[in-house]
Amino acid sequence: MNSYKSIFFLPVMLLTLLFLTISCGDDENKPPSKPSNNVQAGSPPHPSNSQSITPTLSWTCSDPDGDALLFDIYFGSNNPPSRVKKNYSGNHYSPDSLSYNTKYFWKIVAHDNHGHSASSPDWYFTTRSCVETVSKPNTLSGPSGRDCGESGNYAASGAYSSCGHSLQYKLDWGDGSQPIWGSATRSHSWSSAGSFCIKARARCANHTSKVSDWSNCKTVTISCPETISKPNTPSGLSSRDCGESGSYSAGGASSNLGHSLQYRFDWGDGSYSSWSSSTSASHSWSSSGTKYVKVQARCATHTSVVSSWSNSTTVTISCPETISKPSPPSGPSNGSCGTTYQFTGSASSNRGHSLV
Repeated sequence: MNSYKSIFFLPVMLLTLLFLTISCGDDENKPPSKPSNNVQAGSPPHPSNSQSITPTLSWTCSDPDGDALLFDIYFGSNNPPSRVKKNYSGNHYSPDSLSYNTKYFWKIVAHDNHGHSASSPDWYFTTRSCVETVSKPNTLSGPSGRDCGESGNYAASGAYSSCGHSLQYKLDWGDGSQPIWGSATRSHSWSSAGSFCIKARARCANHTSKVSDWSNCKTVTISCPETISKPNTPSGLSSRDCGESGSYSAGGASSNLGHSLQYRFDWGDGSYSSWSSSTSASHSWSSSGTKYVKVQARCATHTSVVSSWSNSTTVTISCPETISKPSPPSGPSNGSCGTTYQFTGSASSNRGHSLV
């Protein structure tokens, strides 16, 4: 009977000892040490001010049993900070670019593979204030040549705020005009020919006194096909008598290239004045009626470049009727008494009336 009891209890005792050995082994595993801020590796000290907005957080941590460690990282501008990484295997962490003059909180929680953990103290640091500068923009992009009156876009780029702020731009078109501060892309047209230096500058949209230098010049060459503007309506008397000479004047026309002009008048009776640099000309009319006087201009250098005709000025011509002196009568030079002879003569009315 005793031998049977020994056979029965021996395995039970062995299993109990094995269980106790395993249990005691687990109880002997130690948790990790508390993580320490590794300032020597460049991590921001706790507490500290004027820290970089691109810091690298570093820590040291060891496990007394040599267990592999993973880390939970808590970081943010709120206190307590939120967890941003879980089961992180490294001991360096670089958060995204931070805001200036802002306090950030962080801590590290270490975990071993036996379910033990240890948390660091709560650390914090404050980032530096921003000393803002705005960099010089690149040379403007856009076409290097255009025609007069042709509108086109030019774009500024390459400027930035050292504080990461939004920017506004001003463009100088090289013709004396500068639009207000605004977007980087603008449209412009030129009214005269020539080469123009266009450039841009930038400023902080929040702190408008923070202004960059002007960019380098971009040269834009403007070509203008010559045009002559329409002259004004000729000025002068609106009524005259037949044969009465009078002067009429022109003006208001110009060359878009600034060239000198010549003028000619259409007198409304089928005749024209000669082209002349004078802005006035004289004329008389030989017949009564309403005459429509207008003027045209052309470039004195490029005489094929001609304006449209001006509006007409109305001139009323009045001719008092006159009868011309008759011609000497024609007929026999000799005759007899009592004989009838026929003699003829001729005269005319300036209005073409019949005569008796």
